Amino acid sequence: MSAGLPEFKVSFVQTAAASTEANYMASTNTMEHNFNEGVSVGQNIAGGPDPVSRWYDAEKVTYEKLIQEHPEYKDLSGYELMQKDEAAYKTVGHYLNIINPKATTIGVGYNTSGKYGCDPARTSAPTPTRPSPSTSTRSLSTRP
Repeated sequence: MSAGLPEFKVSFVQTAAASTEANYMASTNTMEHNFNEGVSVGQNIAGGPDPVSRWYDAEKVTYEKLIQEHPEYKDLSGYELMQKDEAAYKTVGHYLNIINPKATTIGVGYNTSGKYGCDPARTSAPTPTRPSPSTSTRSLSTRP
């Protein structure tokens, strides 16, 4: 699976932030996006094994159907799509984070405990490639 984009570079700062967020969500049995004003990152969160199938494969199919129905959405960034059609964005936002050409680095957090924990025997260790690795949370930085 490739979107024709370069591999992400690992950011230790983002990994620390993603790990902290994964641990917090596990300790509070919550799964929600953490939107910080002024911070330009994408965040993909998943519970259970194989989020790449949901974030990339399934949402890619949904995105392709969306573009057939709304060709005017084709060149919109994830943020622009969210502003224009939030319901549509919620069905393809993870995919758009992964294929965002401005996304250059990745931080991965992983926690197997809590209500949404993954079974480590069925989940592969994360690697910094596209599409996103199996993780509990993902943070992407973008160039200004």
